[in-house]
Amino acid sequence: MKRLLILFTRRVIVAVCLALAISAAAFAAPPAQNDDEVPPFVRRAIDQLAEVYGRPLEQVEIDQWNFVIDLYDESSLGCPNVAGTPIPRTRGYQITLVVDDATYDYRVSDDGAIAFRCSGELPGAPPPPPDLPPRVPAAELITECPAGFAGYLPPRLTVGGQARVEDGGVPNRLRTAPSRDAEQIGVINSGEIVPVIGGPSCDTEASIVWWQVNAGGVTGWTAEGVPPDNYYLEPSGEPTGAVAASDLPLERALISTGTLGDLATLAILPVDAASQVAFAPDQIQFGLINLGVPQLYTLPTLMLEPNPDLAAIRDAEALAFSAESRYVAVGNCTEGVRLFDQETGQTLVFAAPTTACVTDLAFSSGDHLAVVNGAAAQTNPADLRVDVYDVASNTRRFSFPITGTVPPRAVAFSPDATRLAWLDSALHVVDLNTGVEQFNLPIGQPAGDGLAFAPGDNTRIAVSDGQAVRLVNTSTRFEQRFELGSGFEAASIDFSLDGSLLVVGSVTGPDLPFEGRVTIFDAATGAPLLTSPGSGATLTFSPDGSLLVVPQGDEILFLGIGG
Repeated sequence: MKRLLILFTRRVIVAVCLALAISAAAFAAPPAQNDDEVPPFVRRAIDQLAEVYGRPLEQVEIDQWNFVIDLYDESSLGCPNVAGTPIPRTRGYQITLVVDDATYDYRVSDDGAIAFRCSGELPGAPPPPPDLPPRVPAAELITECPAGFAGYLPPRLTVGGQARVEDGGVPNRLRTAPSRDAEQIGVINSGEIVPVIGGPSCDTEASIVWWQVNAGGVTGWTAEGVPPDNYYLEPSGEPTGAVAASDLPLERALISTGTLGDLATLAILPVDAASQVAFAPDQIQFGLINLGVPQLYTLPTLMLEPNPDLAAIRDAEALAFSAESRYVAVGNCTEGVRLFDQETGQTLVFAAPTTACVTDLAFSSGDHLAVVNGAAAQTNPADLRVDVYDVASNTRRFSFPITGTVPPRAVAFSPDATRLAWLDSALHVVDLNTGVEQFNLPIGQPAGDGLAFAPGDNTRIAVSDGQAVRLVNTSTRFEQRFELGSGFEAASIDFSLDGSLLVVGSVTGPDLPFEGRVTIFDAATGAPLLTSPGSGATLTFSPDGSLLVVPQGDEILFLGIGG
């Protein structure tokens, strides 16, 4: 009972100091050994440390503990590593825990509402058990952000990238939910780099943009900063998925029938699941849709570019770059088409949403954007159409309604931008000078999305038709078939720059276990030259013809011939 009497005596002394309006002194308590002697605020600190260990900590595992009592008027509770906010003067505790020869400094307020680790590395802390689900906030605490993040500090972070507190900066709090009222479960220390795994969520009361991160094995939410210009976090120089520039050679040869034998993997980009890939025509950027979120990467380093406007989009279905690489268009089922001007930083809602989904986008070599309004769960048939917009004036130039029962799926401009092709139950080709249909070819099995003009040729078009690809000359109606084999249906198509190769991504039909593969054909003879695994749903050649990009599981392969 001697220690209990000492602790009680110190509380009395603090109370006397308060009565005399004298600054509260700090008092330390000696170590305790029995679990029933641990004060509740010390137990709170132990429970916080247990969150990091991923399991309860028993009293016998605590080698030593002590605490200091003081009065505080900031939420930092005297921690020099945390930027506090003003609070009514309250009693708080600086608690020192020693576990496995490691020392931890925790701060806990008298009512337990504030509790966090001020300092102390975790060299021996095991990660949480693999079957332990990550901590996630209540769904109602996650709030969508307004267009353009009006009223908030413009974000610089993005999901899939990394964030850090600058060297010498004040550590950032980690909370269970995107709210200043949520429980604090840790801090991100100066210089520490953490992956951004979720967000953003906009706190309307505090005007804070929150991001979900993983810090030292603890998943939580942290604030990026406060308006007008106070950033707590900065993007890291090594985002998730970054590949060194040397891994993507600057000197590469053209991929063609003559060089195909030397095709190899030049770089690998880790992703979750890519549903579309595309190069900017100037080949400075590479874009993809990763689990419904559009992302841009800088070439040749494959560095993820922070873009909060893109990161805020969910369930994206289509992505395309304009001919001069200035605009990035993204479409989905709920917001129509958003057009991002990379020169001005402005975002334009280009095509208003309808009951249909935007399932494909294509820019012409001029200044036109084609939008496929395809199927959704409850689509008004009148909304199924292919629209062509003039980008400069933001006006719709043509609208081609779908008259059949099969919704439109894919669209492409001819190389000279005078013709437009799209795919539904048939292949349609229209003259963009008059809007008149010039060619119509019924499709036997209209399930795939593959559609591509041959390079430099306004008359030859490759189109998916079930378990084959049909290469059709729209002037002579001469046709060539590329067979994929039993069970596989064409889903994506592209030509090599010189037109000598036709690459087809295919997937198994709905009645078979899912499997994807990529087949490279000789475009002149129709002979298959190479077959390899791949997602099949999307693929693309680079504009200079030196790279072939093929998603494969949770990776994107950059194939080419090193120089």
